[in-house]
Amino acid sequence: MGNGVYIVAAIAAGVLVYAVYIYNTLVRRKASVENGWSQIDVQLKRRYDL
Repeated sequence: MGNGVYIVAAIAAGVLVYAVYIYNTLVRRKASVENGWSQIDVQLKRRYDL
């Protein structure tokens, strides 16, 4: 029964690490998308100012 606890804890830790990895990936992608839209805004402002 003692080994079962370790196995469950290891699986839970693995799931937690995976969840953190996915979260960080999503945050990075969101920042990339926001940066892309910001670049579009800059180009539109430059075009308007011409």
